[in-house]
Amino acid sequence: MSGENIRAACVGLGRWAGVLAEGVRKTPGLQITACHTRSDERKKAFAQKYGCRPYPDYEAILDDPQVDAVVLATPHSAHKDQVCAAARAGKHVFVEKPIAVTLADARTCVEACERAGVVLMVG
Repeated sequence: MSGENIRAACVGLGRWAGVLAEGVRKTPGLQITACHTRSDERKKAFAQKYGCRPYPDYEAILDDPQVDAVVLATPHSAHKDQVCAAARAGKHVFVEKPIAVTLADARTCVEACERAGVVLMVG
């Protein structure tokens, strides 16, 4: 990770992502540097509001060494795949609750992050 700040990407930019982003703004040592959602209009507005870079897709975020962590505010059914992909990419993960739609998927998320040695937070 970079010096003092954890550089985070917000993914899924609906109403709840805005709530999470405001929390990030108030947290020393954490900053939003990237964002992605399917809506170009919403992505552009979020990037302007929070001073971050919009990305064309989730994979581009995971490939960027300038991103240390992801904040996932996406549909619950997408959480397992997104958490596991982030872990494989070495990114720390904050995922909105629920972590997954089944207990088995939740265990898969936890195990993937443990194997990768990244922090997984659910909230």
